[in-house]
Order: sequence, then structure tokens, then C-alpha cells
Amino acid sequence: MPSKIDLVGKIFGLIKVDSPAPSRSGKTYWNCSCIKCGTTKIIQGSHLTTGVTKTCGCGCSLDGTSYIGEERICGICGKKFQIHDKGWTRKYCYDCVPKDCTNA
Repeated sequence: MPSKIDLVGKIFGLIKVDSPAPSRSGKTYWNCSCIKCGTTKIIQGSHLTTGVTKTCGCGCSLDGTSYIGEERICGICGKKFQIHDKGWTRKYCYDCVPKDCTNA
């Protein structure tokens, strides 16, 4: 088993590692906080070191801009819509559901 690397104080994207968290299922977890909004989360260590997790999901990007309030164009109907709350990955307006999506 590889030795545990100390990540305390390191920054990954917008996430700062504050302290170790209890391990789960043999995986190392860390208490982290967002350097933009201050949200605290427990994040798996490998997600930090591999770049899977770079933000807390607050809507801030690494370049300092915010996705919340951004205007997009629906890929189905062409109507403009605004990104709200943590749904910044949406490609379609809230009235449209792609035909190949059964659970949207």
C-alpha cells in the first residue's frame, strides 16, 4: 500500500486542503474549502491530485469568472436561457428535453 501523501495546505484549482478527513472504503479523504466562496467539502484525495475535482461547484471558474447568470442558446429550440445555480453544464433550455434523454 502506498504511503499517504500529506496534502494539507496545498491548492488544487480553487480547492484548498485544510485537514485529513476519516478514510472510507480504504480511500483517503480530505477536509477542503473553496478559496472563492469558503464552502467546505470532504473530497477524495485522488480526485484532487488527478484534477477530477477543481471547484466546489459554486459556479466560479478557475479564471475568476462566474457561470451563474451566463446566457446560453438552447441546442434544440435556439431560445436564449440563463444558467441558474449549479446547473452551468446545461446545453438546453428548461423547456426542452433531448429526445435521447429519458431521465431529464
